[in-house]
Amino acid sequence: MYRFWVWLAGCGGGGGQGSGSKSITYWASNQAPTIQDDKQILSGVLSKFKSQDGVKSDLQVIGWPDLFNRITTAVSSGQGPDNLNIGNTWSPTFQKTGAFLPFDKSELDAVGGKDKFVQTAYQTSGYKEPYTSLPLYGLFYNKAMFKKAGIQGPPKNWTEFVAIGKKLTNPPKQWGLALEAASITENAH
Repeated sequence: MYRFWVWLAGCGGGGGQGSGSKSITYWASNQAPTIQDDKQILSGVLSKFKSQDGVKSDLQVIGWPDLFNRITTAVSSGQGPDNLNIGNTWSPTFQKTGAFLPFDKSELDAVGGKDKFVQTAYQTSGYKEPYTSLPLYGLFYNKAMFKKAGIQGPPKNWTEFVAIGKKLTNPPKQWGLALEAASITENAH
């Protein structure tokens, strides 16, 4: 079964690689300002995926108000997507149902191995091995801004993170860091 680097993988009903298909279903949670923005962003990534692996993705971006109900229906019916991305706050609940397939060592190795991701990224979902999810979003940074400021690449530790943030900050028009400050669940990690 193919898995994207998503928080949770596989309710199994979408007809993915395990059934010999060259097509998978992918439910994406709405992350961009609009669902259409998400479709545009993800379509480019999925196009590259298809050109590399020959697998077509049936992308469905689902807004947060509807996503929980869609997932619970998929879990109870056994007719879910091959891949799903959600936040870590829901993953313990859905993992407990047994709906998500564990990654084996070869599958983890195919995406860079267990050590590619920091341990806390796995632990935020509340579960340890066997893993049923992989971190999807990491550190995003503006390469042009970094280059202009003479910064060679993303920070490797907290000290570098703070120093780069300060170097990129030029109020009131430019800030070196953005957070969803009003979101309790985002700030929890």
